[in-house]
Amino acid sequence: MDAPMRLVIATFVPTFRGRTMDDEASVEFDLPAADALGRLHVDGKLRAADGKVYVHWKLRDRTFTRTQNKLRTVELGMGDIERIDLDKGWFSTTFHLEVRDPRLLEGIPGVEMGKMVLKLGRSQRADAEKLISVVDFELSQWRADKTRDRLRALGGGDIG
Repeated sequence: MDAPMRLVIATFVPTFRGRTMDDEASVEFDLPAADALGRLHVDGKLRAADGKVYVHWKLRDRTFTRTQNKLRTVELGMGDIERIDLDKGWFSTTFHLEVRDPRLLEGIPGVEMGKMVLKLGRSQRADAEKLISVVDFELSQWRADKTRDRLRALGGGDIG
């Protein structure tokens, strides 16, 4: 008697530094008030998902006013990101995000000319490192796709 056949389908999940690259990564942040009265204090979250970086932010609600500040979202494609990195020091961690077009981050208090500099605590360091590794991977994929497209446009034929 023949044994029943089993069909096994293997799936390949790309990994990078032990993580799957379809993971979401996020870091919460706050930008201290840029004005003397403390009205422009920003709370937010940076999130990497679906090949994009999302900056969710809102002005912190003030204690004695009844205004509700709305959550705003800025969507950044991989082509918009110029620099994303982390400076780790003994006592603090600094997260840098720079975009090619400063108008993308216009209106966020504390952000100057498309440069967002965030001071993070020790507890946020691991989340920031994960966010940066996910974005680095996505940036590498985006750059490879752009290079492949340029070579095809130059008549490189079948690149792969």
